[in-house]
Amino acid sequence: MNKKHHTGNKKQNAGFTLLEVLIALLILSVGLLGLASLQTRGLATGHNAYLRGQAVLLTQDMAERIRANSATSGNEYVVSYDKTSNGSDTCIITSCNSGEMATFDIDQWLKSLQDTLPDGEGLITKDGLNYQITVRWDDNRSDEVDDFKFYTFNLNLRADNAAVII
Repeated sequence: MNKKHHTGNKKQNAGFTLLEVLIALLILSVGLLGLASLQTRGLATGHNAYLRGQAVLLTQDMAERIRANSATSGNEYVVSYDKTSNGSDTCIITSCNSGEMATFDIDQWLKSLQDTLPDGEGLITKDGLNYQITVRWDDNRSDEVDDFKFYTFNLNLRADNAAVII
């Protein structure tokens, strides 16, 4: 039998080279940075959805307050963005008339806006039996100084005080 023997220098691969390890670490680190970016974006989007949900609840709360206090002329509920809460609690301690109740409702609503939304403000306009309730807040995640987000709710009260949402 003839056996062949190789006596040359044969290189044996017994593991990974340093270059392969560095490339694998680079790919892994890019992937982890992508995951971190995805998680951050998901958290920001979730927070924005939470704030938008709070804005919806607050506008509907004010719409119900307006509808429930039908004895007023409705002009008591007109609010501009520069109005702030004064901490009135008169209708909690004692009974009050419809005008005082409107003032109390607005005060409680503005306080809720300020407590719930970052730089939260409200605007209520009235045209006949139509109310437009707008909530805005500062979305300060961007680099812009006043990057306000808005949510508007339209309410139409019929003569029989039934609400029609537009």
